Amino acid sequence: MLQQWLQQGQEGSQGMEGPEPGAFTFAGEFEDLWRRYRAHVTGESAALLEMQQASGKKNSAALKAAQAKLAEIPSPPTPMRCYERLSWNRNFGVVSSASSDTAAFRAASYAALGMEKTLARRCPPRKIILLYRSNRGILNWREVADLVTEVTGWVPERATINGDSTPEEQVRLFASAGLLISSHSSQLINVLFSHPSSAMIEASSEFFNADFAEYAHGMGVFFRYALGGEVEGAVQPVDPGIQGCIDELSHCEGNSHCILVHRAHCPPRHALNKNKNFRANLTAVRQALVAAKNHLNWACDGLWSKYEY
Repeated sequence: MLQQWLQQGQEGSQGMEGPEPGAFTFAGEFEDLWRRYRAHVTGESAALLEMQQASGKKNSAALKAAQAKLAEIPSPPTPMRCYERLSWNRNFGVVSSASSDTAAFRAASYAALGMEKTLARRCPPRKIILLYRSNRGILNWREVADLVTEVTGWVPERATINGDSTPEEQVRLFASAGLLISSHSSQLINVLFSHPSSAMIEASSEFFNADFAEYAHGMGVFFRYALGGEVEGAVQPVDPGIQGCIDELSHCEGNSHCILVHRAHCPPRHALNKNKNFRANLTAVRQALVAAKNHLNWACDGLWSKYEY
């Protein structure tokens, strides 16, 4: 739903076609606002074109008429902001080229649900969520949960998002987490709604792509990988390219900035083991947890976790 809405929003800003009825919106008056905005842009574009043509022909009377028409066009409705630079791309994972757009988008999302106070605080919520799905499950999630409590002092909650989840439930779930841990999953696109000082850990048996790291960095969210582990019913032999990728990135120890820089030998691929359940690499999970906890304590003046480590 979110991906569809983002895509429609981008297409709408370029082709001046509004979202389809029932598309994900934050305001009940959105369709009316869009019609008014479209009328403003259409009228303004026509008047500017007339001015350009009149100026080229040096027709002062036509130029004055076009200027008068432009002055009569009502200003665009407020509040209204077109996030034309805020886009979702299934191939490159680009969120935005302007941090101001992502910040405004998140602020509008929180405001629509009455969560402004959450965003106003630098310290993200003291809550940890283990996100799960029907496949790519973390078989040793209880061990991961115990490790989370050992490192941070907090007991994590398990949650999921699926086709029955409402947009509001998705926003509130991600906004409520200071730290979120998940396998490689499209659910992580909801990092668009995570607190800007929060943290996210992707635990995966292999490196599949850097989409969610890019989304997270675009939204100012701390991101860490916990790669490796034992795949249930793994397809053999392991693709040499995938193994080479794992070896290439091992020196990064999960640091997402390092992985983004050194992923040249790791092109996006549909690995045969991608949708299989796996046992997470607990050593890598611990490293990621410590790094995330240090970041969160920094954001909260040392007061996010219960324990020092």
